[in-house]
Amino acid sequence: MLYKPRLPIDKPFEPIALIKYRSQQHSPPSGIERTPMSKSTPSDKISAEFSSSSPDVSAYIPDLDEWPDSWMIDQPDRTMGKAIVTALTPFIVYLISQDLTKRTIKRHVDSLWTLGGEIITDINWDESLRKQSAEELIIKVINEDGGPLLRNPFDPEDQKSFDSTCRKLYKFLTS
Repeated sequence: MLYKPRLPIDKPFEPIALIKYRSQQHSPPSGIERTPMSKSTPSDKISAEFSSSSPDVSAYIPDLDEWPDSWMIDQPDRTMGKAIVTALTPFIVYLISQDLTKRTIKRHVDSLWTLGGEIITDINWDESLRKQSAEELIIKVINEDGGPLLRNPFDPEDQKSFDSTCRKLYKFLTS
């Protein structure tokens, strides 16, 4: 007797669970202030008029203040999540100042959200990482080649887009 599959072969694969993909626009946190970084970084080059509550940033990221909660696995993750958002905000302001299209900025912002989620996942796997600052964790997981391998990419283009953003962020942070 031949084996008869339970599902028709021509039926598309439907995953049981997926991590939510952030395809909608994002926005800045209200009331979150940037804390100065301990070392001089490219973010120091950005004018003080740009803050996480800047109208320019909010036009691109309406839910930025929700990012820490969307990444959170355990309660201490919220604090690190807020620190990651604070560390990424100067780069977002930089992207906006480059006169990129909204679509391009949105693609980079989606990748930054993904990067934050990957970092929070990493610190839950290795508790010793919690002792490091958000800036240290970001620079540890990205390099001139891109970012970490995505745990749940929807297609190969997701990794390419993510790596492109991570390369750009790395260049921004190390220039």
